[in-house]
Amino acid sequence: MDELARISDWDDFPCSNPNPVLCCDVHGAVVFFNPAASALSIELGCRSVRHILPEEHVMRVRRCLADDRSNTAESKIRGRTFTWIYRRSRQQNRVNLYGHEITAYLAERIDRLQPALLQAALNKLGLPLIGVDHGLTLLFCNQAAHAFIDKAHCASLSGGRLLVSYPGAEKRLKSEIARGAVSGSVLRLLFQDDEPEIEFVLLPLSASERCGEEPAAIIYLHRKNAGHHPAVRRVLKARYGLTDAEAGLAVCLVNGATLGESADALGIKISTARTQLHHIFKKTGARRQTEFVIKVLTGVLWLADCMEG
Repeated sequence: MDELARISDWDDFPCSNPNPVLCCDVHGAVVFFNPAASALSIELGCRSVRHILPEEHVMRVRRCLADDRSNTAESKIRGRTFTWIYRRSRQQNRVNLYGHEITAYLAERIDRLQPALLQAALNKLGLPLIGVDHGLTLLFCNQAAHAFIDKAHCASLSGGRLLVSYPGAEKRLKSEIARGAVSGSVLRLLFQDDEPEIEFVLLPLSASERCGEEPAAIIYLHRKNAGHHPAVRRVLKARYGLTDAEAGLAVCLVNGATLGESADALGIKISTARTQLHHIFKKTGARRQTEFVIKVLTGVLWLADCMEG
């Protein structure tokens, strides 16, 4: 390919542009390109400058020539994103392409939008969820949690912090979040106001899940005995394929009973309850009782509410 300096007709071609600029003929073949385009193709390990262009490159060139209007396209190469403007050249039947890397812009845009998108997604859930660090500083609180707190009076939000209305509860929460974020334990705090009893179910966040290095957790607000919801058994059976007996045991466990207490309440032997629990684990994919309870609390109860609603 001839160097641009030798072609007098292209003296005005933007050779000094720090961004890649190319010129194509009617068939989309690259006729000229500036040093920035050459440097970019080498940097990206492409065999030629043609390989840094969008897949629909030829179609874009033809459209630009046909309607004499500029159009744009994007190309993604090795994790980097570039936008290209196709603009008709002053030379007959030629199209100039002006490229610009937008990788950093897209990353910044995603970072800027993520908090708003997260809050919107959380608000669409029917589960009352609150995110806090180990000092109970509020990270997020969805609309369902606001409504739950307003109605249950078990806690309040003030000054960007979660305030719990029961003596000693805040200290326990802070301690368990700090410990649970490391150990992965799940704490159920039971509070008695009048009726019903309220549970704070802690879902600790791992180091990769939380922002920053401080321990943090998601708190799921739950009314004790919500497992007696008339639709819960149906959802358990339909969602996981549990038998009626297994669903009955699952409801007891979700409502805070031990395996022995559940066996007594259901009038079965403890060995039978253990067998049923083994089947429950196998069908739900849970590895321990706490994990199964959380599956029900954060999923099945919500589905049951939807069925009844």
